[in-house]
Amino acid sequence: MAADGDPQIDLTVLKEDSSGNCTVTWKDPDDGRLRKGPFRCTPDRDTSLSDWDTGWVVSYGPWKGELYNAEWEGATANTVNDGLMAAGFLLLVGAAVGGGIRVVQRRADRRVEQRATALAAEWATAAERPGVSLVKSPTGVSLHKSPGEDGPDRPE
Repeated sequence: MAADGDPQIDLTVLKEDSSGNCTVTWKDPDDGRLRKGPFRCTPDRDTSLSDWDTGWVVSYGPWKGELYNAEWEGATANTVNDGLMAAGFLLLVGAAVGGGIRVVQRRADRRVEQRATALAAEWATAAERPGVSLVKSPTGVSLHKSPGEDGPDRPE
């Protein structure tokens, strides 16, 4: 699979070693010159096509003119593109995690705010109700007088 816009070209194989590395010539689609360079030949190529292969020429960036095969082997541009894709994926994962943490924090803040509002309303209504004392005082005895104070309601 080639990048959009990269022209497919016919290659003449001059030399091939057992590992699949070849030396090839091709006509440059940009300037028409005959060029020579290394190429990773197709491993399952038929023996009747031992002196021919096909490849693609990078048509963009600083790698313009580099060859690569159908498995994307050979051009530095493909390695750079793979690295950029991996970096973009990691950035996307990091943003998703950060966004998820922020959503959880906002929901927790909203719940705290709702609880605080409800509690404040409850306290406000409780302050408006008359208070009930659970302390019983004997009849005729005032709990608000200080010791030593004589009064008619104090038993002797």
